[in-house]
Amino acid sequence: MARKRNKILTLILKVSISSSLMYLVLKKAGPGEVYHTIRAMNPLMFLGASVLYLLTLYLSTLRWRSFLPEGTPGSAPATSRLFSLYLMGAFFNHILPGLVGGDALRIYYLYKDTRSSASSLASVFADRYTGFAALLFLGLAALPFGIGRIRGTGAEWAVPVIALAFVVFSLLVFTLRLGDRFATVKGFYEYFLRFRRRPAVLLRAFLLSIAVQVLVILSVYVISLGLGAGASPLEFFLFLPIIIVLTTIPVSISGLGIREGAFTLLFGLTGVSPEMATSISLAWFLSFLAGSTPGIVVYLRWKVRDEVEGYTLPS
Repeated sequence: MARKRNKILTLILKVSISSSLMYLVLKKAGPGEVYHTIRAMNPLMFLGASVLYLLTLYLSTLRWRSFLPEGTPGSAPATSRLFSLYLMGAFFNHILPGLVGGDALRIYYLYKDTRSSASSLASVFADRYTGFAALLFLGLAALPFGIGRIRGTGAEWAVPVIALAFVVFSLLVFTLRLGDRFATVKGFYEYFLRFRRRPAVLLRAFLLSIAVQVLVILSVYVISLGLGAGASPLEFFLFLPIIIVLTTIPVSISGLGIREGAFTLLFGLTGVSPEMATSISLAWFLSFLAGSTPGIVVYLRWKVRDEVEGYTLPS
């Protein structure tokens, strides 16, 4: 009961933060201007961005698949099934935020298939970890080419600082092996660290992650073209890693408010108007929602099967 109450309070807090931030952003940008800008967007560009998002989910599935065992008892399900899991996870992350996390669902259903808590947890962590590493890599790679646009604003230090924090976090997690006395956590470390001896798998996962992040950034650029924004592709490669990292902080609903504020602040440094920056951010979020809708079908189909089998979703 207390756990359920805490979840409700957390959800209320996230809604409050997102609502407050969105109020401040729209107050500056003008809700009417944002509405008319999004309404005038080229629908083919919006469709293209949604298709690119679906493609990133498929490539992410291939990356996740590379971290799972093959040809052994409890080995990974077929790629098509894993892709269904990714679709369902995206649906919960973007359409039903705050209820059940998409990653928690992936771990839950993968455990049902493999009966291995360690591989279920470690593979999802490795999937997210390599994706985050690739995102920071692209941000650092773009920085030398775009630093002239933001020099002296303080934003030029954002990606290096985040990358340093990521390295420190990695060292703490894998050197100190926090929580190693628990069987599941110990199995997590043993499973994940086995990939040190499989550099080809890590390289493949990293290259897939680079492809995923490039497509994500290109999808936002496509959105900007559809809205008639004048931002250059370099600015998206420079700013999107910062924005995406900020939206992963679990204090809002799907990053709403944080993402729009970051778009307005960062793209404003290069002359993009607040209403255009906010419109790009919201249209990007809407393209995520559109791309996530197939997850509804997957969720309903699997929910019926779970009710027949007597399973309940994790809370």
